[in-house]
Amino acid sequence: MLLVRVRAAPVEGKANAALEKLIAKTLGVAGGRVAVARGGVSRVKALEIEGMTLEEIRAGLA
Repeated sequence: MLLVRVRAAPVEGKANAALEKLIAKTLGVAGGRVAVARGGVSRVKALEIEGMTLEEIRAGLA
């Protein structure tokens, strides 16, 4: 589990978009490759990162 905070308000998907952008920048991938898969209206979310293995994601976030 990873704890992330964004400044964007949870209105009209702005916080989800900010989260996707932050994760994409951190991992060095295009923003379109990161998407909220589950938890779009919840504080707990699951993300999909296209084209990366779990090991690559863990290494990129470490």
